[in-house]
Amino acid sequence: MKRTEFDVAVRFDIHGKDETKQKLFGDRWHNQTFTLDQLVDHFKQGYAIAAALAELGAQVTLVSGPVVLPTPSGVTRINVETAVEMQAAVNAALPVDAAIMVAAVADWRFPAADQKIKKQDGEPPLLQPSENPDILAGLCQSPQRPRLVIGFAAETETVIDHATAKRARKGCDWIVANDVSPATGIMGGTENAVVKISDNAE
Repeated sequence: MKRTEFDVAVRFDIHGKDETKQKLFGDRWHNQTFTLDQLVDHFKQGYAIAAALAELGAQVTLVSGPVVLPTPSGVTRINVETAVEMQAAVNAALPVDAAIMVAAVADWRFPAADQKIKKQDGEPPLLQPSENPDILAGLCQSPQRPRLVIGFAAETETVIDHATAKRARKGCDWIVANDVSPATGIMGGTENAVVKISDNAE
């Protein structure tokens, strides 16, 4: 599998009865190393959310990085390979009622080499990264901002504090925080435990 800058994002538009919206809305990796299998398992979270929303009657568009997972029934899938492509796909999907931003997008990207990089005098090559777009923050500031924007925070320490700070920094309505430190077994597992952080309560 080629290296990519993110895993998956989910966004959806609700069409239909107010009861469906009520069901969905109610009243209103970074410093850690993971195996390839663990990262593939992490993709499943976004796909599972997309599938659940489609079953509830939402019209779902799934913006996904390269992954060998089946597209959930009733879901429109858009494949992208870079953070810039993901941002463009997110903006093209607007307007929507809500956006669930599951993707773990890399903060930086490196230019693709047009030829093999040779070792010169034992010195490592000079890498000049460019900052990736902040898709979540950009969406929160968009004139077409969805009524509900949900971000995710995968943390390995002081989970609630870091996730709360991220919510304030990005400007989203909810942050779904989870502890992905090795002791939890979440990365590479099939189950997850999360904390929802919003204005109302944790």
